[in-house]
Amino acid sequence: MKYLIAVVLLAFTSFASAEIIMSLEQPVNGATVSGVQNIRGWAVTTQGVIKSIKVYIDEEYKFNVPIGGQRKDVSRAYPTASNSASPGYSTVQNWNNLEDGKHTIRVVVKNNKGDVESDTHTFWTTSFISPYIRDPDMDISGAKLTLLGPLSFIMSGVNADGFESHVLMEWRTAAQNFVIGGVMPVEPDPKISNTSINDGMFNVINGERKINGDICYGYGFSPQPVPTPEAPLEGNFALNVLALLHSIDMAVYDYDGPIIIPLDNDFGGDVVGEATWVVTDPSVSDQDLMDAVWFETSTCQVLMNPDATHMGVGVVTQDNPYKRYITVLIGTK
Repeated sequence: MKYLIAVVLLAFTSFASAEIIMSLEQPVNGATVSGVQNIRGWAVTTQGVIKSIKVYIDEEYKFNVPIGGQRKDVSRAYPTASNSASPGYSTVQNWNNLEDGKHTIRVVVKNNKGDVESDTHTFWTTSFISPYIRDPDMDISGAKLTLLGPLSFIMSGVNADGFESHVLMEWRTAAQNFVIGGVMPVEPDPKISNTSINDGMFNVINGERKINGDICYGYGFSPQPVPTPEAPLEGNFALNVLALLHSIDMAVYDYDGPIIIPLDNDFGGDVVGEATWVVTDPSVSDQDLMDAVWFETSTCQVLMNPDATHMGVGVVTQDNPYKRYITVLIGTK
């Protein structure tokens, strides 16, 4: 099971050669997709006729897509194109057949004159354990909803094909609906380390607890002469899930804000503190960030809590423009 993020970018964009103008509209560039959804867009040619529309996923040819759908907006924009009356193309794809994570899709349009144009999008997939789930194998009768952000919520206790999961639901303007933004199992995948989803930040925080102990400098404060080392925190999968889902939400809506912890969560203890950051400089390492944290007294006190026993870390990275969304949850049992 891999983890993912989505950043939705909406625009009426097109790519054009001398004779072909085309656009890939779905999946949206940077979006998260799940289940059975459309691959769709439009293409027009000013010379000849459209000969083929080929789809490549992760640079591997998959299939051809038929063209012929009506698109009045495109017809008005390109009234002299030879196929102006029916420039739309569309097909369906079960994204659950792909491994969860980051992928690319490239649509290549060719006309009978030999002209070629293409459009490439990056997207992420997320899915339940099984690629196809029948109605009797989906049960949300025991699910609970928890508000996560202004346009998103977590549905906990979703039983899909015998596996219980947390499902992140987000409002997407392009879809005019709530869609799945992430699926996280309640029980850890045996292939995943149960220490932390992000071992780098996990190890840095524990290293600072060992070195700095109960010292939190703060502006205008003098450090204590002899630090008292704090015990290392254990990784906890349930806290990782909550932290990662919150980082996903921050990335989708581009904000740095607190998380709402479900009162009925799978941690089994108390969440006693949290810290969130959005890093915009790729040269800033996890260690650099922690070095600066010790001068933020309130955040430092969260991470140095002597009663804490467990930690969850969720880190999501956006490539262009670069942003690293980080959520750290501190718990005690």
